Amino acid sequence: SPIQSSFVAGLALDDGRLLLASQDGELVHVAQQSIEPLGRLSGSAIASLAESAEGQLLGAGLGGVRAPLTIP
Repeated sequence: SPIQSSFVAGLALDDGRLLLASQDGELVHVAQQSIEPLGRLSGSAIASLAESAEGQLLGAGLGGVRAPLTIP
């Protein structure tokens, strides 16, 4: 069954992928609607990534959208 996770921040990459950091320590990327786990991160790494990603999204005028994320 899918894992319900809380979306923290996303960062669009030049190659079209979207990196997402989630509160449960999973780093996932979205590519053409597929979501694959990339690995586990510590809470501090997640906070750092989320802050960085959110800052870059805000800097790009995209805003930091927070919404539920389902990981298959």
